[in-house]
Order: sequence, then C-alpha cells, then structure tokens
Amino acid sequence: MPFDKRTERARIYISILKKQGDLTNVQLRKSASAHPALKDFSEHTQDKYVDRFIEYGEYLGILSRQGRKIRLLDSEFEESGVQPKAGQVILHDDGFLTSRAGLRCRHCMTTIDLTQVKVWRRIKSDTLLRVLHVHHFFWVTCPNCKVKARYDMNEDVKPILPDDLRQAP
Repeated sequence: MPFDKRTERARIYISILKKQGDLTNVQLRKSASAHPALKDFSEHTQDKYVDRFIEYGEYLGILSRQGRKIRLLDSEFEESGVQPKAGQVILHDDGFLTSRAGLRCRHCMTTIDLTQVKVWRRIKSDTLLRVLHVHHFFWVTCPNCKVKARYDMNEDVKPILPDDLRQAP
C-alpha cells in the first residue's frame, strides 16, 4: 500500500475524531465509510484499517483508549497556544527534529551544515545511482579545511540542534 493512501485514511480518521470526539472502533468505521475515499471498501477491510490506525496511533502517542472509546490526544502546542520555533518541530519529549541537517568532517572534525554547502554526486543519473546501489552516498567539500569527502546519508547525516539545546543541563 502506498504511503500517501495510508496517510489519506489517517487524515480522514483524525478529522472524524476531531469533529465527533471519542468514538468506538465501530462508530469510527461507520463515520468513515460515508467518506468518498473509503466508500468502495467492504466492512471487514474498513475494520482492519481502523484497527491498524488505532494501534499505530497508540504507538505514536496521538491516540489513547479509554474503555471501548478511542480518544484523540490534543497537541500540547494547541492547548497552550505556544508554537514551535521556525525550523524546529517537537516530535516527543525525548527528541527534536530540525530542518537543519549536518555531519562531521572526517578530516578536521568540524560540523558541516548541509544547508550551507553544496552537496553533489559523481553520477548524475538517479536511475543509474539506484541500479548501482549508491544512491545514499554523496560528496561534500568542507568549508573549513576544503577537503572533499564521501558521506553516507543513512549513517553520517544527523540533525543539528539549536544552540540552546546543545548545552548540557
């Protein structure tokens, strides 16, 4: 199942829970079955979709189960009126996801902000990169020591935290 189809269903379920409040699985399925995107599915299929959505929502911490009812947990920003800083999104209490990605230079060990430097690949064709299984490798020139090095997007790239979060308490 493509990711965009799953997120479309999740948006439908979340909007129903926002409008109607706490619902049981069956009530949520019946409300969602009236939506044009879910009209063509059987009741059994819709029940499975709702169960998967609730299980995943409980895992993420956006849903809670109170008896037989499912409750959509409000975001702490909506309740307090506090908005996150630009370029910073708070996911959970344990961590932050920032829009600034960076890595550490292998030569001089300085932090390289990937929004400030040019990232390039040796092979220009995306199809050829995927065929050769090197689509996650890229090259960066360090602005400090001017050394060109190859980095792995899966292992080397980390989020750069804002300055006030870098300091240990």
